Amino acid sequence: MSHRRLRKDIKRGKIDTKKGKDDHGERGRSGSEPSVRETLTRAEWSSFRTHMLLKGKDVENMEDLQAHLNAMVRSGRIDDPSVRDGMAPLDKARDIVYEAWGVRDKKARVTMAHKALALSKDCADAYLLLSDDEANGPEEALRYVKDAVQAGKRALPEDALDAFKGQLWGDINARPYMRALEAMAQLQYHLGTKDEAIGHFKELLKLNENDNQGIRYQLLDIYMIEGMVEEATELMGRFKTEGDFSAQWAYYRYILAFRKYGPGPETNEALDKALKMNPHVPIYLLGNEPLPDQIPDGYSPGSKEEAVLFARDSITVWTENKEALFLMGDRFMAGTMGRERKGA
Repeated sequence: MSHRRLRKDIKRGKIDTKKGKDDHGERGRSGSEPSVRETLTRAEWSSFRTHMLLKGKDVENMEDLQAHLNAMVRSGRIDDPSVRDGMAPLDKARDIVYEAWGVRDKKARVTMAHKALALSKDCADAYLLLSDDEANGPEEALRYVKDAVQAGKRALPEDALDAFKGQLWGDINARPYMRALEAMAQLQYHLGTKDEAIGHFKELLKLNENDNQGIRYQLLDIYMIEGMVEEATELMGRFKTEGDFSAQWAYYRYILAFRKYGPGPETNEALDKALKMNPHVPIYLLGNEPLPDQIPDGYSPGSKEEAVLFARDSITVWTENKEALFLMGDRFMAGTMGRERKGA
């Protein structure tokens, strides 16, 4: 299993490594449509290049900034390959890796990563790319990722932690470090060093309270899989509104209610909210429909795609909470039959 596959699996929360080989690691690379990762990378690449082009510009207010941005768009400078020529070695290396993430040939990506490291050993994203594409086994991938963390630390602006306290993702130069720390936590959990992994995930939530990386979803999966009920409850309390649009949050909240209260009004209320949030989840968990071989690359709240992803990712949790699963099945089937009688 490639480590791009491994890390994508873990990022979706599918971190029970006993489930077997996954089949969605190269999404977006074999077809004509870009993957979510490629799309996000392109957006960040544009932001990075804009940041580079604004260096040294006289920007005193939003009007100045907008004028410069408009000029860049009109001139096509953001996408001009020659922009790289005037960059410092580390920035040039990062620009190469941004480009490499959109390349679909694995060997070409590896070559570009090594080219970036030849320019600067502080290019954390180059090590991450190699952990995905060149490492043989998770242990070697972790060595690359540890190199990425150290490189990211060295490249951090001196005042970044203070200037962007709690909002570090806002500094585009700090993002490689944060990506590396996330990757290290994912691989450490996979390799069995649970406490270290959890510590790194929690550190990332401190560094970036808005959690642009989606660390909260990964951490909640770990807490639920490990039976860390207090920690899961605290995390869910920190991000209270997630239950309004996240099936993962809503169904895990139901499981926690069942564990605390057993069958009863409080539990039924949580379950009804979860079923309303995404009524497709029980269809897959109860085996009414098989999980598709093709894993969705994205989803909208309440969709079948979200249900597929959550059902795959949470199997281990439901296995440990079978009574909650049975109650959900009973309530779901009762609701289904009630709707059928009304429609008859």
